[in-house]
Amino acid sequence: MKKDITEQFVFLDDFCKQYNFFVDKNILSRERELTRTPGLSISEIMAIILLFHQSPAKNFKFFYQSYLQQYQSEFPALVSYNRFIELQQRCLGHFYALLQILCALAKQTGISYGAINNDSFFFKNRGHFVDAL
Repeated sequence: MKKDITEQFVFLDDFCKQYNFFVDKNILSRERELTRTPGLSISEIMAIILLFHQSPAKNFKFFYQSYLQQYQSEFPALVSYNRFIELQQRCLGHFYALLQILCALAKQTGISYGAINNDSFFFKNRGHFVDAL
């Protein structure tokens, strides 16, 4: 069953733009620039990885080659499975920063537990579930 991933993608895309702005502003420049641009943006890679974890698929290769074909319109520049495996490492810093921010927000707000339902992501806050998406 295909689900709407627009809201999740917009959240990830906005986060990646802010993260890249912060890194460009505060981190020293690279010694060399990337010569090959990937077919997918970092936010698209992150969305595909999160979509896999929300899907019923148990194997990423099966998910990518079969289940993800339902989302061809959302990811028109989808690369081959082998190329995607190579590109995954580019979003590790983004995922780490996102996790750190969400954990910091959890400490401030008292939100202590995350769980995935079939439809959305829920945070458990003092015994009550709050829909986060």
